[in-house]
Amino acid sequence: MNCFHCGAQLNDSSFCPRCGESVVEYKKIIRTSNAYYNEGLAKAKVRALSGAANCLRRSLKYNKYQTNARNLLGLVYLEMGDGLHALVEWTISCSLQPEQNPAAEYLEKTQGDPVVMDHIRQSIKKYNAAVSYVQGGNDDLAVIQLKKVVELEPKMVAAYQMLALLYMKRSEFGKARKVLAIADKIDSDNTRTRQYILELVRISKGKRSGRERLKSVETNEDRILYKSGNDTIIQPTAYKDNSWVFAFANIAIGIAIGLAAAVFLILPMRVQSVKKEYQQKEQQLYAQLEVTPAPAAVSTQSPQPTVLTEATGSPAPTDIPAGTPGPEQTAAPTAGATQEEKDVFGDADLLDVDMSRSAEYYYELAQQNFSYEEYDDSKMFAQQALVIDQEHLESLYYLGRSYQMLEDNERAVKVYEKMVSLYPDSTKWQIQDAKGYLEELQ
Repeated sequence: MNCFHCGAQLNDSSFCPRCGESVVEYKKIIRTSNAYYNEGLAKAKVRALSGAANCLRRSLKYNKYQTNARNLLGLVYLEMGDGLHALVEWTISCSLQPEQNPAAEYLEKTQGDPVVMDHIRQSIKKYNAAVSYVQGGNDDLAVIQLKKVVELEPKMVAAYQMLALLYMKRSEFGKARKVLAIADKIDSDNTRTRQYILELVRISKGKRSGRERLKSVETNEDRILYKSGNDTIIQPTAYKDNSWVFAFANIAIGIAIGLAAAVFLILPMRVQSVKKEYQQKEQQLYAQLEVTPAPAAVSTQSPQPTVLTEATGSPAPTDIPAGTPGPEQTAAPTAGATQEEKDVFGDADLLDVDMSRSAEYYYELAQQNFSYEEYDDSKMFAQQALVIDQEHLESLYYLGRSYQMLEDNERAVKVYEKMVSLYPDSTKWQIQDAKGYLEELQ
């Protein structure tokens, strides 16, 4: 230990042997700084990174020339995914001690690798963008950005914590629990991570106790408990005779079986007999008119009645305009679309669409499946809704979101562009979100 005034080597005396300056308080400061450094080193060895960082910062408050504490603090920051602060601490360390400083080697290895530097810059940029999205209320975009952050910087504890908060806000507690487990594995002494884990435990206990109370109430309504000596007797509150229910069920099953037999056995035979009778009458009519009938062809369609004219008694021709659609012929809303548009927005020839339904019906199914994270089914129902109504805004929105969650960004961009082109001046939230997603994906 050197004197702070003249730089001479100090001994056990309370005064400097060269200049005579009192060094009692100075020795206390140096010892306190060294003690905090030793404590931070011990915590860093067991991955209590937050506690280690606090101890090392206190050590530097007492002695800013404690090079070992500053270098270790930079390593702790790097292990927590905060590469920017690590570079700052090592740069300060090199400026205070230019010679024989391990921080110079740390800087050379980090700054000399362009991939590492690019990951540090991109992770900070995307993390700040996620914070801006959260402040603006765009939680979905914030989740996307934070997922990219943890891909670039898998040890960034702050990103895992914010991602867990967003999952908890959306009531996705399972995902929040997994994210917090990763953050706790990286830093086992982070107070904020511990608070979030305790909050999840409290929420799960509250749900469990609520279910138990409901079960207890339901059970106690159906029974009476009382004791006779040392015995506990359970008596039902009332006896319910449910025999009429079974009798009614048996009658209903019998009626259903009878109807099924009539439809599948009796009705086809009756139809065949009516067809034969009709063919016989038709042949008799041709014989009376001295017209040789054409052989009856086997057909699955219902026979058309022959209309006779009053003047000649011969069959009257029935003129049907060519190209007139039958009762089941409908023009597909996607007819005339290109193959690329059919791939994105759905093909009426491939999708099983009930045209008697409305687009709202399939839209609600798409929205429900999207909330359950069934993105393939959500995409299919949204396409079915667009087969009925090509400009249905809500179905277009969930079709684009499903493509985006399935990581098919090219088709998602086409859907969002169609939304903006159909409703360029709309102030609806779907259009605003579509514009934001377009900026993000392009």
